[in-house]
Amino acid sequence: FTQIFSSRDYPKWLVVEFDVSRQGDMQIAKWLRPKFGIVTAFGDVPNHVEFFDSPEELIAEQAKLVEYIDSGGALILNTDDQTSTKIKAKSKVKVYTCGLGEVADFMASNKTIVYNEINVNRPPIGINFKLNYYGNTVPVSIHGVLGDQYIYSTMFAVAVGISLGVSVIDIAKNISEYKIAPGRMNLISGIH
Repeated sequence: FTQIFSSRDYPKWLVVEFDVSRQGDMQIAKWLRPKFGIVTAFGDVPNHVEFFDSPEELIAEQAKLVEYIDSGGALILNTDDQTSTKIKAKSKVKVYTCGLGEVADFMASNKTIVYNEINVNRPPIGINFKLNYYGNTVPVSIHGVLGDQYIYSTMFAVAVGISLGVSVIDIAKNISEYKIAPGRMNLISGIH
């Protein structure tokens, strides 16, 4: 945070992950007042549950994010995580839902692995899927990675972009040009 506050070129947008490992950790969101809150997933056994008396206590602490989102902002939830959808009722801001299922504002379908057609061994080079939202469908390609986690991240990003008025075509184009950071689930060619 020191670099953020001492910088002369303060960023227009700042993406912060609020990780909860102790009671009271979500208080930083109260201070920062985020424009958007994204609940990716709690999971059956939430991370850092060992520092709470129960998984429910940890989830309650994480759910406090909903209270701290700026009144003009939005909450984005993963409908494939049942615990995530339970906090929807607590939100006083616009709620967008994302998921691989059929009951979300932003849904991914027809996900496929893309293979290198030039190379004889045909190694995978990325993933494609169709993003369905409010009756529209847009093809999305993400190069250099595999896995549903990138599909979820993309849907969350699209929900933020759409709520800001960014064209989904521009978003899909930028995602297809995105270069994954080194060491972050990159596809690396091997012997076999």
